[in-house]
Amino acid sequence: MLSIVILFLLIAESSSQNYTGNPVICMGHHAVANGTMVKTLTDDQVEVVTAQELVESQNLPELCPSPLRLVDGQTCDIINGALGSPGCDHLNGAEWDIFIERPNAVDTCYPFDVPDYQSLRSILANNGKFEFIAEEFQWSTVKQNGKSGACKRANVNDFFNRLNWLVKSDGNAYPLQNLTKVNNGDYAKLYIWGVHHPSTDTEQTNLYKNNPGRVTVSTKTSQTSIVPNIGSRPWVRGQSGRIS
Repeated sequence: MLSIVILFLLIAESSSQNYTGNPVICMGHHAVANGTMVKTLTDDQVEVVTAQELVESQNLPELCPSPLRLVDGQTCDIINGALGSPGCDHLNGAEWDIFIERPNAVDTCYPFDVPDYQSLRSILANNGKFEFIAEEFQWSTVKQNGKSGACKRANVNDFFNRLNWLVKSDGNAYPLQNLTKVNNGDYAKLYIWGVHHPSTDTEQTNLYKNNPGRVTVSTKTSQTSIVPNIGSRPWVRGQSGRIS
């Protein structure tokens, strides 16, 4: 049985600012690479033949109170940034109005998939910052420091630094974990649970003792139960298992 848990992201409240004096005019620019097909007001398929990236770096106070906060993910996309992939360590503490995702962004940790990728991506992008709080779950008789050679940090086996990988104890124990957390705050919290799908039965028992395992996550409005789907996938960074 495996449950990987990440507790992160306080959904920030939007704050409005009232400016007096001259009318406020703010402009943003977005460019894509040459050869990209884009939609316009009059055509669904127009090829970009001349493109130049314009990044706002200064402003005229008479027109716009302050430039937009742009965060360049460089080789990191926003979901890997939220999970704490080693290639995204430069984004720690980042806040943005616009998060720039590059076409050359790559995964640098254990291979994973997100079934509702676009929905999660939208939530993260619109939030405007990564704000993490401690999970505060009390796990019993399991280790919480699972690491992988597919996720190296400074050439040492590591893992997503916002994920808590639960594996069996040194005494070969992985008892049933049944925990509840009540949100008494005045803001929404986003929890991401990952389920590891090992490549073999041996890997399943070596990590979690139990085969099969089961992970069930419930809220007051929904419940999802997942049994690890054991089997080999295409190799990625030396791993044929997956986290979903």
